[in-house]
Amino acid sequence: METLRDLWNKTCMSANIPAISMDTCARILAVVYVHGNNESLVYNKSFLSDLQYIKEKFGLQGGEIPDADFCELIKKYVAKLENYMEDHKSDNSVIFKSDIPNWAVELFYDRYKIKLIN
Repeated sequence: METLRDLWNKTCMSANIPAISMDTCARILAVVYVHGNNESLVYNKSFLSDLQYIKEKFGLQGGEIPDADFCELIKKYVAKLENYMEDHKSDNSVIFKSDIPNWAVELFYDRYKIKLIN
């Protein structure tokens, strides 16, 4: 069953209107790449709808040539997230503590109500 988010994303795609900005899409994929070990991502329909939109919009379905500018933007955000982790290493005695910048935590909570472990 299609959700309202699915319909919105498909309509925007058909009209060639960005449903989500390229910057936000790159941030989403970078956070998933670096901090994606979260079961909530698999069950959140809004997130999955946006992920499908991102894959279609930027040629990430497989067998396509992805948007080069988008790939560079993802690399930039992945590097920022990894550098942030290195700069803010946590105490090793804490099991469920990861070093995630506030923008990533807020992005996922505001858009999807997903709590990244922070």
